[in-house]
Amino acid sequence: MVQIPSDLEDGPRSRFKVGETGSNEGSDYDQDLWRQFAEAATPKSFCQSWLSLQCNMLKGVRSAMVLLGTPDRGPFTPAAV
Repeated sequence: MVQIPSDLEDGPRSRFKVGETGSNEGSDYDQDLWRQFAEAATPKSFCQSWLSLQCNMLKGVRSAMVLLGTPDRGPFTPAAV
């Protein structure tokens, strides 16, 4: 069984939520997303910032999730929603 680090369940939430466009559309928002991704210090913050970047790039995304686990076998655990 794959052990998911406990800090994936605890820790701060990303400032940006999936699907949120923010009031400053454009480069400031994009720079903040990339800064959070580059500064991610935990697996949870990495997954959350990566997911925010992906959702920002894909128009029409309504929900998304990152699952971690043994490839092609599982079990899988949500790391970011």
